[in-house]
Amino acid sequence: MNEMVGKYQGRQFGNYRLLTLIGEGGSSEVYLGKHLYLGTEAAIKILDTRLKDNEFAQFSNEARTLINLHHPNIVGILEFGMEAGIPFIVMSYAPYGSLGQRHPAGTRLPLSIVVSYVKSIAAALQYAHKKNLIHRDIKPDNLLIGSENEILLSDFGIAVVAHNTHSLRTQDAIGTVTYMAPEQLRKKARPASDQYALGVVIYEWLCGEPPFDGSPIEIAMQHLNDPPQPLREKLPGVIPAVERVVLKALAKEPHQRFTSVQEFAEALEQASQAKRESVRETPQRGRRRAEVPSSQLRKNLLSSPSKAALLMLLLLVVLGAVAGNSLLSFVKHQPIPTPRPTSSVHASLGVTPTAPDVSSNGASAGWTMFGLDAQHTEDNTLEHTLNQTNIPTLQTAWTSYTGYNLHPPVVANGVLYITSSQNVASPDGNAYPVSTLYALDSQTSKVLWKKSNLPVQAGGRSLYDDSTSDIYTVAVANGVVYAAAVSGMLDALNARTGAQIWSIRLTDAVSDTYQNAAPIVVNGTLYLHTINGNVYAVDARSGTVRWSTHVDVPTNPRNGGASIPAEANGVVYVGGSQYLYAFEVRNGAMLWRGMVNSWDPFTPVVAQGIVYAAADTGNVFAFNATGCDAAICSPLWNSSFGLPKSTGALGQIDYPPSVANGVLYLGTVADPVFGGGYLFAVNARTGATLWNASIDKTGVAGEGGFYASPVVANGVVYVIGQDGQFYTFRAAGCGSVTCKPFWMANFRNNFGPGYSITVLDSSVYLATPGALYALRLP
Repeated sequence: MNEMVGKYQGRQFGNYRLLTLIGEGGSSEVYLGKHLYLGTEAAIKILDTRLKDNEFAQFSNEARTLINLHHPNIVGILEFGMEAGIPFIVMSYAPYGSLGQRHPAGTRLPLSIVVSYVKSIAAALQYAHKKNLIHRDIKPDNLLIGSENEILLSDFGIAVVAHNTHSLRTQDAIGTVTYMAPEQLRKKARPASDQYALGVVIYEWLCGEPPFDGSPIEIAMQHLNDPPQPLREKLPGVIPAVERVVLKALAKEPHQRFTSVQEFAEALEQASQAKRESVRETPQRGRRRAEVPSSQLRKNLLSSPSKAALLMLLLLVVLGAVAGNSLLSFVKHQPIPTPRPTSSVHASLGVTPTAPDVSSNGASAGWTMFGLDAQHTEDNTLEHTLNQTNIPTLQTAWTSYTGYNLHPPVVANGVLYITSSQNVASPDGNAYPVSTLYALDSQTSKVLWKKSNLPVQAGGRSLYDDSTSDIYTVAVANGVVYAAAVSGMLDALNARTGAQIWSIRLTDAVSDTYQNAAPIVVNGTLYLHTINGNVYAVDARSGTVRWSTHVDVPTNPRNGGASIPAEANGVVYVGGSQYLYAFEVRNGAMLWRGMVNSWDPFTPVVAQGIVYAAADTGNVFAFNATGCDAAICSPLWNSSFGLPKSTGALGQIDYPPSVANGVLYLGTVADPVFGGGYLFAVNARTGATLWNASIDKTGVAGEGGFYASPVVANGVVYVIGQDGQFYTFRAAGCGSVTCKPFWMANFRNNFGPGYSITVLDSSVYLATPGALYALRLP
């Protein structure tokens, strides 16, 4: 296993020698450092910017304010300075992680524990507020555990120069919008904003989920307009006085809250004495975020207080423009902090201990996994440029002929990753297909690095009966590319250089030739499903297997023997051939399973509290994501949408659906029974068909239809057929049961699988069996 090596490792900053790169945020690197003379350890944060003399003066003035913060519940700043124009901050080292790590998302805490935490947090905040300082980023991952198990408030000084730089990106707003007060969303933060954020944290600790759920813009609009759901509806045993205290802290207007955060803490403690609850610390298997029906959301959007507020919020979420004029207006780059070993990572930084992040060209963090995210919704809510009006003007920006593209592109921080196959002559005189993982500049298609692996026997014969090399499927997180290979290898690669960070061999192959099971990365853990039914949870930092379990396997797999897991709210969902499985993320314990009749394993999709399983036999099953009161659960609904049952020669559904705004979009493939494929738009709650489109341009039974999931972005559904026809539909339909595309184009290079779509940052990336295209507006 290779250790991370930072570009400043071994250098001296101030009185500290940088020993080891231990973490990385959106605009900084963090090192474990040792004092040159005292021998003491500290965490040194190197900011990714260069300051001019006048900027350093402002940096110094603000840092002096922070260095004078002395409180037993605040992480101390020991030193600051500038080396060759690069500013740095030295902070005390908190060795035992954060409360976000101690109590993972979805965990309910006893009231007594919550009260004890709040007393320490409120004391630190009250001290800062008296000095006219506002934290602005209260959340569990910024609440640390010191060497004496004391609670420490961190990240007061992380954004010393954030408002002087242009490094903030789209996801900068995502990490903290869950805890942002309405006035902070309007850029009018005040001490009461910290009280509101602490109220959100307490609400989450008590019932297992924060008060509002959805995309960043949806959460922001709910903070502005919607009252939180009463705690008693989620936690029936809550003391009424405690509920009143928490909801008062969550009042929309600052003057309606407590006069100080200290008064809030005291009121909570007093209310807790009314009656002691017997709540054990248990994982809440419900939703991590509260759900908002799409109809209610539309109403909220239309009834926003002002157009100015809505425009501000769009800037907040889409551009990440939340850094204010104060030193403390910090916005974290990573939306979900990665758990990390406390022995080597500075816990007070809220950053991720991985290889360096790829350099950004201003793009958002990206389409980092197959299906966009760990829920596989294929719903890109951050795309706001491409629309029904300008899509017909799309032009080809570049074309890359890397080979036969085997999987959808993954795009992260301006780099596109794709696996392609080309025939290569071997020593035995035959040509064998060699698969290569490419990292391309998404703007120019320039090859940044590539990785190939062709295990062969004597004489050049491939180790595999189908004579193929390793086919890589990838996920990208925190500057690391995690590549799973057919041979059973799992590699962690530096996203910037392709250099190996660690590599492990699992006990079996990750997948077979035809359908690879890609990994997903959530909170520092990789989850993947292998061809013989094994499910693994692997530590993303070290490559250590945390747990493994097993699901059913098909007796006669047709198109593959593994699926891509999905994760939501502390539950991992895996599709076998007969069942949908739900596992606890912490230990792999099975929570429940649901019957799904499928020939091959299927990839689950999770959205708004429902898990969708699309069986290749032609049915879609919808299950409650929290399960039921039994070990085996029945679906909420299942439907074949009126299609005849597949003959088995070809599956009717070979790729998972997408889900956006309460609508499920599903593409079917061709079958000799009914000809070409269909696109269905279905009510995601009921399974009722809203509209459909019939696609069959080949004129040959068994050809046509879709071998890729639909993609949804900004009111448009993007689909591509296995005949190379690229279609765009209005997501809301056409007012009729049968709809036609409003635009289409032909990108046929070959017939069959290998066509897929990724939509990101005003670009459409089309992978075809012969080429990769980037489409952009003129």
